[in-house]
Amino acid sequence: MTECEIDLVFSATSASEPVIPAETLAPAIAARVGCGLSGFQPSPFRKRTRTAMDDLTAQLKQQITDALNLEPAAWDGVGDDLTVELSAGATGTAQLVGTALTLLSPNAAAAPRARGKNSDDYHLDFDSWWRRDLAAMVLRDRNHPSVIIWGLGNENDWPADFEEFDQDAIRDFMRELNELSHQLDPARKTAIRRCAFCADIVDVYSPSIWAGWYRGLYTEYKKAALTAIQEHKHVLHVEWGGDNHAGRHTEDSAKGLEEIRAGQGADEQDGDYFLEGGQARASKDTDWTETYFCDLVDWHLKEQETMPELTGAAQWPFKDFSTPVCPENPLPYMNQKGVLERDMTPKEGYYVFQSYWADKPMVHIYGHSWPTRWGQAGERKYIKVYSNCPEVELFLDGVSLGRRERDSQNFPAANLRWGVDLPEGRYTLKAIGYAESATVEDEITQSYQTEAWGVPAAIRIDSVDTKEGVATVHCQIVDAEGVPCLDAKDFYRFSLAGNGRMIDNQGTVRGSRRVGACNGRAQISVDLNDRRNMLGIYVDGVEPNFVDLSPSA
Repeated sequence: MTECEIDLVFSATSASEPVIPAETLAPAIAARVGCGLSGFQPSPFRKRTRTAMDDLTAQLKQQITDALNLEPAAWDGVGDDLTVELSAGATGTAQLVGTALTLLSPNAAAAPRARGKNSDDYHLDFDSWWRRDLAAMVLRDRNHPSVIIWGLGNENDWPADFEEFDQDAIRDFMRELNELSHQLDPARKTAIRRCAFCADIVDVYSPSIWAGWYRGLYTEYKKAALTAIQEHKHVLHVEWGGDNHAGRHTEDSAKGLEEIRAGQGADEQDGDYFLEGGQARASKDTDWTETYFCDLVDWHLKEQETMPELTGAAQWPFKDFSTPVCPENPLPYMNQKGVLERDMTPKEGYYVFQSYWADKPMVHIYGHSWPTRWGQAGERKYIKVYSNCPEVELFLDGVSLGRRERDSQNFPAANLRWGVDLPEGRYTLKAIGYAESATVEDEITQSYQTEAWGVPAAIRIDSVDTKEGVATVHCQIVDAEGVPCLDAKDFYRFSLAGNGRMIDNQGTVRGSRRVGACNGRAQISVDLNDRRNMLGIYVDGVEPNFVDLSPSA
């Protein structure tokens, strides 16, 4: 190593050529690099901040200055991005990263040029920063026992994400990521998700399996997963699930699935995330109800219990999050696949996971955010209960409907479902879960509407609740006769005139000025600021409504 010709270059802020020529630096630095910068004592790290990186660079500059008897002015106009190249025989490339000078693969490939979602995104600096960022992450976290795998990429096969889509270049780049990760941490495996032409490079591969959402039916999940397990040396299934609009429910969770063809695979393909065009799929043709989402999750978890070949899986994501795309979603610019809302409010799917994985006894009646169910008089309806208790008993208005034993393979709701003739009007459901260690309960009150509705015609104000100077308005889309339209999913738009402040841009169904209706319902809150305010409520094709929110109203 000490016989290599070594170029040490600090990037110049105002010049394209190195300020200190390589032939001057090589003799003085060769031995130090060969010995891993012997005697170089970086400051201890508590946090890896930019200031700490600057300190490291300054120390190395001082070491070079002392070794070469340089004047401090020699560094004038030189930036802080440091690269040391070992060029003799293409031995390799080294770069100062955190507290280590790490040797990388020879003839290091440039990162493929990616397109940024915004003009000033990370893609502008990615090529000069990716090595140090990867190394900083590994060096920071490699002693954490919770870290089991280093993830090196996701969906690197989208052609539209690159200025020039070159599979060979992406493979070269992925190979370098993989080698650097193993050099920094030989003990852990590496992984990527959804890039089939790079699957052989890393240790663990996560195929794209979105059965029941972007492609096919959720009943095809197990077959798709087992096929992937047979095709790859190690499989971890990361990303499955579907969008679900909090508070939107349906009496028919199969609605919208009629045209979806089975046997066409379960992988997400280009354009599947659009809400129009392409073949029939749940992501485009269903109403994004919590009802369907719970069934999809329930089926996946049921199947995973019977798959010892599956190393592990992760539903995507834990909670809703903002995104620069998807303006047409029921919550515009929000990815709504979470089991929690953006403000951490649990959705119904949260309790499906609890029923499979929680140790503490729990019981949850489906429909806490579903105030009104609908159907014909005397029509049998199913009540689903999610629980990890061996046995659950359901009550309707205080009358027991019997006990049922939990069986995870009896879909849906692990056999905890009751066929019930719901009474018209309001009723109360109570579930009691019986476990060895405890008895747990859950209770909800709903209404059952048998009156049919016509086309949306008006916006009804159901209530205005004011507390501590904040007014919350609840509204409902109704037909010309005032009957609630319980399948309405039209968009609401809210506006405010006055000195108050609308509590919007929260990324939740309760805090958005534009939001898709939840079975015809919507709500918004206004900080009145002790002044007179007028709230405007709009739905396309319906007469707008205006609400006086003055403190004295």
